[in-house]
Amino acid sequence: MSSKSMIPYLLNWKNNEWDRMEKILAEDFEIEIYWLGMVLNKSEYMSMIIAITEERPNAIEFEIEDEIELGSHTVTHITRTSDGTGLQQSEIIISEWFNKKYVKKCKSYTTLELDPKSSEKWIESFQKN
Repeated sequence: MSSKSMIPYLLNWKNNEWDRMEKILAEDFEIEIYWLGMVLNKSEYMSMIIAITEERPNAIEFEIEDEIELGSHTVTHITRTSDGTGLQQSEIIISEWFNKKYVKKCKSYTTLELDPKSSEKWIESFQKN
């Protein structure tokens, strides 16, 4: 696993290791969460993650499907079962790294109705392009 990887961050989330999660994020970190239509800074994002995890513990029940590194970016694919609907939810997280150990920016794309087999091709398309 490369030093530029969101996998440790996601595993820290599963273990409620907030301090470790926060250390991976740069001080000027921001994330654009497309399905919410929001851009959050580090403090806002961590507050949201903690609140979501406390309110919906199943939010951390996800599978890490794949991750690739493209220069100063990583593309991470996770899946989980959506609350209430039972549909498979796929999420792609594109992370921009600073100094190989801090995440500066993320973009998160989520879809509820995508067939998991189709979503596997997302990573392949990023590798080709």
